Amino acid sequence: MSGFRVFGVDAERLHTPAARALEERFPGACVWYGLATRRWWALEGGRLLEAGTPEDLAGQIAWLRRFA
Repeated sequence: MSGFRVFGVDAERLHTPAARALEERFPGACVWYGLATRRWWALEGGRLLEAGTPEDLAGQIAWLRRFA
């Protein structure tokens, strides 16, 4: 347990292995899974991104880094 809570939920539940893998792939991105929304989220370059799968989110981050 991390000890850090977000809206009463242990933050470790939001920062899944898939989220950590995306952060390793895209250094500087902050990635998490929304338990209430059941969507994947990232804060990248001052923009909030959301997707249905980690792969879709990776595509958005890659696109943003290439073209923004």
